[in-house]
Amino acid sequence: DSTNKNCQAGDIDFVEYGHPKEDTGAPVINYSVAYDRNNAKPLYYEDYPGSIVDVSQLQYMLEKAGGYGYKNVGFILDRGYFSKENIHYMDKCGYEFVIMMKGMKELVKSLVLEVKGTFEEDRRYSIRDYKVSGITVKKQLYPSDEKERYFHIFYNDRKRSSEHEAIEAKIDRMAECLHKHEGTKYEIKGGGFAKYFDLIYYNKGKKDEKFMYGRELCDVINEEIRLCGYFVIITSEKMTAAQALELYKSRDVSEKLFRGDKSYLGNKSFRVHTSESVHAKIFIEFVALIIRSRFYTCLKEQMQKNGKKNYMTVPAAIRELEKIELIRQSDRGYRMDHAVSDGGSGTEKRSALCAGAAAFVTAHRTGMVPALPFGRNRPAGGISGDAADVCCVLRPTGYLRAGQPSAGTASGTGGEKLWTVSCCRRKSDIRAANTDKGRNL
Repeated sequence: DSTNKNCQAGDIDFVEYGHPKEDTGAPVINYSVAYDRNNAKPLYYEDYPGSIVDVSQLQYMLEKAGGYGYKNVGFILDRGYFSKENIHYMDKCGYEFVIMMKGMKELVKSLVLEVKGTFEEDRRYSIRDYKVSGITVKKQLYPSDEKERYFHIFYNDRKRSSEHEAIEAKIDRMAECLHKHEGTKYEIKGGGFAKYFDLIYYNKGKKDEKFMYGRELCDVINEEIRLCGYFVIITSEKMTAAQALELYKSRDVSEKLFRGDKSYLGNKSFRVHTSESVHAKIFIEFVALIIRSRFYTCLKEQMQKNGKKNYMTVPAAIRELEKIELIRQSDRGYRMDHAVSDGGSGTEKRSALCAGAAAFVTAHRTGMVPALPFGRNRPAGGISGDAADVCCVLRPTGYLRAGQPSAGTASGTGGEKLWTVSCCRRKSDIRAANTDKGRNL
């Protein structure tokens, strides 16, 4: 999926006027993300000029998927990517796809009208999880198609009511506008008036031409009303309507991803002034997005595990994790300041479980993570080596297990890292490895 962000800096080469999601009158930068629905992680991103529309950019983004080494993949795409060229390109590359049909094209109209009244009230076609009914039809999408596609046609009562009301409100606004110009020298242009009204003029094309009134084209309006409540999803592979809808609905994670980026991470606008800064900030945003996505996934899994609604949000989970502290005591050892709550409803425990902090807590309590020395010392059982004395440089983001070699960087297994420790036998080695902070060792 893709989004765009406002940017008013004049020195950024790919900031251009385009089709913004929120039009503030400022130019934009387009930004798209590929998300792995199976592993629940963002895969890769790209930024491109704001004037380029999504449907034109899709093929270039798919090429990058192959360049990154992704194979045997399928794509779930929004209706903004729908085009004959894009579908043929995905066929050529061997990509499977699930895509929403854009608008009510003639082919879709004919398909909907063919099955209309055959499945909407039939319990066998009901998909209760999404309060819709669905049926699948196999047919070619274009005359030039080499294979048939699967059209999954859905109907929803609430969607019908809202779309019907939207059409009626639109016709009322148009009729009111036409009524204001009756009897005036005014030529009605644009706005779709000619689609829904027969525009009557007096002496059309002459000097004394006047607009008289607009007569509703009831057949056109009625046909559009008959199609209210229906939408169509196309898949390249055979599946049921329920499976197709489940797959397409899973792309909701990309919407949550962009919302989290713009709202929770505060990246609605770039606030930088050079192209290099934009690229750097987008990269950092993407890394933050991966971390936040992992938090969100863990919280969701914990909610499903508990079988009850989880009140923990990502910001709340981070606040709980910040309560877990290590203190350095006079013996130069690091120990936890207080216990993590063991209560069944303890928010600290829930956050720790969701964010992986419990792995560290367990390791610390069982002695896997010793009270690490800082500076020149001889650890008791913490580090093994030939030298009588060992110098350790302690850095964040890793932890040292007993039995690690006495040289190089040691880190814990399983990916749960608290400290990274570089072990050397001479102080000169430490200064060589950490020159800028050697005076603090």
